[in-house]
Amino acid sequence: LLPGDFILAYRLPFGIHAAGIHLGGRLPSRGEVVVFRCPQNNKNFCVKRVVGLPGDRIQIVKKRLYVNGNVADYKSLGRVPEGLLFEEKFPRFRQEIIIAEEGGSLDTPVTVVPPNQVYVLSDSRDVGEDSRNWGPVPVSLLQARVLLVWMSFDWKGQGFDIRWNRLFSAVH
Repeated sequence: LLPGDFILAYRLPFGIHAAGIHLGGRLPSRGEVVVFRCPQNNKNFCVKRVVGLPGDRIQIVKKRLYVNGNVADYKSLGRVPEGLLFEEKFPRFRQEIIIAEEGGSLDTPVTVVPPNQVYVLSDSRDVGEDSRNWGPVPVSLLQARVLLVWMSFDWKGQGFDIRWNRLFSAVH
């Protein structure tokens, strides 16, 4: 996802929230992009990718993601204004991520994801907050699964351009 993307999300896969009660739903899959209330400011929504499920051991070493001791495969896809674009691939999921060329995220200790929680990361790994900052997210806080980008604006000063190639594109 890029700044200026408007998304369509499906609210039911992770259950229903009513009167402070969470009913039903399923555990998200690794690689799914989810929407939830931000832990540090519950007035805002966060959109992040699930990389760890209950019981998983998650760690980042030299900007590389490890899940249960296995490091992802990384394929360089070139440069973007924010840094270097990579395909990050595990046997059952893959995503495109952006890693800053210099500075950015530090190594993390091994985190074991508790029951009924998930570990989420930003696809732009060196920008914003995610589970590295506030820990795993309870599944009960998940609001929706992101399906697609239905509109995308590239903001330029006082105006904007429409990113036509992103309209109705799937998020995976």
